[in-house]
Amino acid sequence: MGTLSISRKANLVAGVAAILYLVPLNSSFTGNIRILNRNNTPVKITVAICTDDNPTLSDYIEYECLLPPNEPLEDTALILTEGERFYVFSDTSGVSVRVHGIEETP
Repeated sequence: MGTLSISRKANLVAGVAAILYLVPLNSSFTGNIRILNRNNTPVKITVAICTDDNPTLSDYIEYECLLPPNEPLEDTALILTEGERFYVFSDTSGVSVRVHGIEETP
């Protein structure tokens, strides 16, 4: 079994979905996603774990979550399987996202 440390980051653009880290074939990922609102006003954050760029209702792990000014949101110990990816969306720019964890292959 092989392991690889994974770290991806993005500066979100208002109204544009970011796709961060796609789990390769025959691999799995265990890790965290951290989102920071760098604004002085609240923002709405949406996060999904999905197998394509169009999440279904069951893919969302955060939906229009109101993130206070200058505050982080972190989901930990998330497990993704091959073909899954993080889909992140904000209604406002000025939001940082970081995905970090371990990718494992048999």
